[in-house]
Amino acid sequence: MRRSATLSNIPADRTSREVELKLLLSPSDVGAFRTAVSARLQPENLRPRLARLHTTYFDTPDLYLRRQGLELRIRAQGGRLTETVKTIELADGGLGLRDRGEWEVPVDSAEPDFAALHMRIEPDSRLALLLAEPGLAQRLVAVFDVVVRRSLWQLAQPTGHRIELTLDEGELRCGDARESICEIEFELKAGSPTALFDAALLVQEDVPLRIGRLGKADRGYALWAGRIHASRSTTTTTTTTTTTVAVAKPLLFARGVTVGQGFRAVIENCLAHAFGNEAGVMGGTDPESVHQMRVGIRRLRSALRLFSTVIPLPALLAGELQWLSTTLGAARDAEVLAGETLPALTADVDTDTESDRDGGRQWASLVQTASISADTHRSGAAQALASPRYGRLTLGLAAWLECENWRSSLGKRARKALRQPLRALAFVAVMRLHRKLLDVGKRLAHATPEQRHRVRIAAKRLRYAISFFQSLYPGKAARGYVKRLAKLQGGLGHLNDAQVAERLLHELVQKEQDLKRSVQSVLRQLDCRSAHAEPELLRCWKAFRRAELP
Repeated sequence: MRRSATLSNIPADRTSREVELKLLLSPSDVGAFRTAVSARLQPENLRPRLARLHTTYFDTPDLYLRRQGLELRIRAQGGRLTETVKTIELADGGLGLRDRGEWEVPVDSAEPDFAALHMRIEPDSRLALLLAEPGLAQRLVAVFDVVVRRSLWQLAQPTGHRIELTLDEGELRCGDARESICEIEFELKAGSPTALFDAALLVQEDVPLRIGRLGKADRGYALWAGRIHASRSTTTTTTTTTTTVAVAKPLLFARGVTVGQGFRAVIENCLAHAFGNEAGVMGGTDPESVHQMRVGIRRLRSALRLFSTVIPLPALLAGELQWLSTTLGAARDAEVLAGETLPALTADVDTDTESDRDGGRQWASLVQTASISADTHRSGAAQALASPRYGRLTLGLAAWLECENWRSSLGKRARKALRQPLRALAFVAVMRLHRKLLDVGKRLAHATPEQRHRVRIAAKRLRYAISFFQSLYPGKAARGYVKRLAKLQGGLGHLNDAQVAERLLHELVQKEQDLKRSVQSVLRQLDCRSAHAEPELLRCWKAFRRAELP
């Protein structure tokens, strides 16, 4: 039986790999970018080499190559045709650095030529096996095109690093659908990936840049999917762009993994979770995008805190993560009030009498005001993600993680700790957080809202920690512990939502006094629900206190 090949098992030797950092640029900043390249990077060619590229991507109608983790394209440039196949692979949890297999050959036709590719690929490799699938070549169709004007600079550094810098301006084309392109790529030709971030950070001092998490092929396939959806729709003539909500993926650690390896895996997991929702926050309407990005940033900050005794985060990055968390938190709280808390209470409003009908109108006004506030905060979060400040944060975070400059500042003891088994650090950290939660929760039955908030934060940090390291614990015992912790956290969260709602409602009344009657009604209902929720919270707390760490 023929063995199928997929992305995960297609290796590439070092000479067939492409390492690049992709960044996005506003079209209005192109002039400033060109100036910054000349002033900051001192390229070998002060005037860039210009070219026009027309690239066609091929796949089967059911996107077989895409599902196997491959991209196939033919590029026309200056009368020459080049056929390329690449693997789809992000090396750093979505921070823009791509390290993937790439094989290309000159061809004579604008149609895919597998025979030419086989001359470039290892004969018995799994990639060759996949491309030899019966009938695959005959099923290929043109999926979308990329047409750009490319400016290219060669960067050589005294340290021996060589980088090819490109600026692409143009568009994606898929049938009648179009999407503009204005992006930068720093591609490593020789040396360490550190050089890519060093160069990008220099340009960032003069020009706002954002990490590009999606390549041209990713965006092209998304455009194709939207076009196919539109062509199949019979009930509407318009289409809307949908974005996928990214959730945290489980972490699986082998027993021998070190602290250094575990740190990298956990941080990349958090980054993929958080930044996987970037597009949804910036261009979508699903409240879950804001929620999951906020959770991703919270998980990231908790992870950095867990490892801080070994690997300290620079204060500047820590402060900027706090800013981002606060911004997302404001948007999330407003959306919960407008989309969850108030709709759950509307059934308690009567409209039988004239007075009650007036109350109903006030209620509708309150719901509308809360909705407007949620939209405003959502817009604020989107603007924050589009800001130069956010671009500096994400690029700085990527450089810090990828370049590992923090290693040079570590003492001998810390460097030794990085080589120790992750299990030891994980178990100590989780036990410390477990004891912290038991300590702050001692007086939960008579806790003030502020004290209950501290219990909720302690429970959240413990939950994040155990989720990072759960694979290191015995499966059944860990699942039982996490289940009890999750119920406790849920109970605390419901009461916290009521506290947040109360704060936001008071803020709305300060702006519009006419909402006072409806707000008072809401506060009474929330107090009643909180009173009913407290006994259940205490039951969850007693159950958790009996839980033992596996």
